[in-house]
Amino acid sequence: MSNENKSASRRKFEDEIVLKAWNDPEFKKRLLASPKEVIQEELRKVKSELMIPDDFQVFVHEEMPKTFHMTLPVKPAEGEDDWLANVAGGYLA
Repeated sequence: MSNENKSASRRKFEDEIVLKAWNDPEFKKRLLASPKEVIQEELRKVKSELMIPDDFQVFVHEEMPKTFHMTLPVKPAEGEDDWLANVAGGYLA
Protein backbone atom coordinates (compact mmCIF):
# COMPACT_ATOMS: atom_id res chain seq x y z
CA MET A 1 0.00 0.00 0.00
CA SER A 2 1.41 3.39 -0.96
CA ASN A 3 1.98 6.14 1.60
CA GLU A 4 -0.80 8.13 -0.09
CA ASN A 5 -3.25 5.25 0.37
CA LYS A 6 -2.14 4.77 3.98
CA SER A 7 -2.71 8.46 4.68
CA ALA A 8 -6.16 8.23 3.11
CA SER A 9 -6.94 5.15 5.21
CA ARG A 10 -5.84 6.91 8.37
CA ARG A 11 -7.90 9.98 7.48
CA LYS A 12 -10.96 7.78 6.81
CA PHE A 13 -10.52 6.07 10.19
CA GLU A 14 -10.15 9.44 11.96
CA ASP A 15 -13.22 10.81 10.15
CA GLU A 16 -15.26 7.82 11.33
CA ILE A 17 -14.15 8.44 14.92
CA VAL A 18 -15.11 12.13 14.65
CA LEU A 19 -18.55 11.31 13.24
CA LYS A 20 -19.17 8.77 15.98
CA ALA A 21 -18.14 11.31 18.65
CA TRP A 22 -20.44 13.94 17.17
CA ASN A 23 -23.39 11.53 17.17
CA ASP A 24 -22.78 9.64 20.42
CA PRO A 25 -22.20 11.82 23.51
CA GLU A 26 -21.16 8.85 25.67
CA PHE A 27 -18.58 7.74 23.08
CA LYS A 28 -17.24 11.30 22.93
CA LYS A 29 -16.94 11.45 26.71
CA ARG A 30 -15.03 8.15 26.76
CA LEU A 31 -12.83 9.20 23.82
CA LEU A 32 -11.78 12.40 25.58
CA ALA A 33 -11.21 10.63 28.92
CA SER A 34 -9.41 7.49 27.63
CA PRO A 35 -8.35 8.08 24.02
CA LYS A 36 -5.90 5.21 23.66
CA GLU A 37 -8.36 2.67 25.03
CA VAL A 38 -11.22 3.87 22.83
CA ILE A 39 -9.09 4.09 19.66
CA GLN A 40 -7.82 0.56 20.39
CA GLU A 41 -11.41 -0.68 20.66
CA GLU A 42 -12.26 0.93 17.32
CA LEU A 43 -9.17 -0.53 15.63
CA ARG A 44 -10.15 -4.00 16.81
CA LYS A 45 -13.53 -3.57 15.13
CA VAL A 46 -11.62 -3.16 11.86
CA LYS A 47 -9.40 -6.17 12.49
CA SER A 48 -9.35 -8.02 15.81
CA GLU A 49 -5.58 -8.38 16.12
CA LEU A 50 -4.75 -4.70 15.56
CA MET A 51 -2.87 -3.28 18.52
CA ILE A 52 -1.54 0.15 19.43
CA PRO A 53 2.01 -0.39 20.72
CA ASP A 54 2.47 0.13 24.46
CA ASP A 55 5.03 2.88 23.88
CA PHE A 56 2.62 5.03 21.83
CA GLN A 57 0.64 7.84 23.39
CA VAL A 58 -2.75 8.86 22.05
CA PHE A 59 -4.19 12.33 22.60
CA VAL A 60 -7.60 13.65 21.59
CA HIS A 61 -8.31 17.37 21.78
CA GLU A 62 -11.66 19.01 21.28
CA GLU A 63 -11.72 22.29 19.38
CA MET A 64 -14.00 25.03 20.59
CA PRO A 65 -15.76 27.53 18.30
CA LYS A 66 -13.07 30.19 18.68
CA THR A 67 -10.00 27.98 18.81
CA PHE A 68 -7.78 26.25 16.30
CA HIS A 69 -5.66 23.19 17.01
CA MET A 70 -3.00 21.92 14.66
CA THR A 71 -0.83 18.87 15.01
CA LEU A 72 2.54 18.93 13.39
CA PRO A 73 3.40 15.29 12.76
CA VAL A 74 6.86 13.82 13.00
CA LYS A 75 8.47 13.76 9.59
CA PRO A 76 8.87 10.08 8.73
CA ALA A 77 12.26 8.80 7.71
CA GLU A 78 12.47 7.79 4.08
CA GLY A 79 10.54 4.57 3.62
CA GLU A 80 8.98 4.73 7.09
CA ASP A 81 5.20 4.52 7.36
CA ASP A 82 3.02 6.13 10.00
CA TRP A 83 2.16 3.99 13.03
CA LEU A 84 -1.56 3.68 12.30
CA ALA A 85 -0.97 2.35 8.82
CA ASN A 86 1.51 -0.17 10.25
CA VAL A 87 -0.79 -1.18 13.06
CA ALA A 88 -3.69 -1.54 10.66
CA GLY A 89 -1.64 -3.44 8.10
CA GLY A 90 -3.52 -1.68 5.33
CA TYR A 91 -6.93 -2.82 6.59
CA LEU A 92 -8.25 0.71 7.11
CA ALA A 93 -8.72 1.27 3.38
